[in-house]
Amino acid sequence: MTSPHGPAPHGPARDAAFILLPPAGKNRVPYPACSFVAVALIMYGSSWGNDAGVSIAFAGLGVMVCGGVAYVVEDFRRAARSTHMRVDATGVWLRNKSGMAVIPWHSLAAVGLHWAKKRGLPTYTLELCPAVAVDPGDHVLGPWVRDDEPFRPGLPRLRYRIALDKPTRSRVKIHAAVQRYAPHLWSGLTERERGYDT
Repeated sequence: MTSPHGPAPHGPARDAAFILLPPAGKNRVPYPACSFVAVALIMYGSSWGNDAGVSIAFAGLGVMVCGGVAYVVEDFRRAARSTHMRVDATGVWLRNKSGMAVIPWHSLAAVGLHWAKKRGLPTYTLELCPAVAVDPGDHVLGPWVRDDEPFRPGLPRLRYRIALDKPTRSRVKIHAAVQRYAPHLWSGLTERERGYDT
């Protein structure tokens, strides 16, 4: 059977939900972690009450400022690279440096959010379980294909797993979009083992 996943003759709708994505396989220390280190340095330095303590506190402030600037710059660079997801009535549109492709709602058997703690912070992934064949070699969608145990009977091992950046904002947008366009596919939020393959 020919998979319906892939390029479509038209693009996503103008009112599609827009979500920036981290490039596949790229890990970074999130800004909240930088902020935690910076605050700890500031508090530790302040407790000394001498010139050395002031230096430590200023170092913490520097970490916070530089971390914030780096975070903003990376967001602009990622936006320029256009690695993102759009969700509309047709399905889930994914764009990376290789192009754009769509995973239609009618080709899916289930949609859910999985999460686990990574570096002490929650990491979320969108799980798209297909009802049709998946091509791991697809030049656009291939980087998001994962082989994992089905999270309910009858689902395939191969599925699309999309790591989310800014997890709180992203998961709210995704949940709202799925409830709007394909509520029958929603399988909910599932906690995974620490360090599962994102």
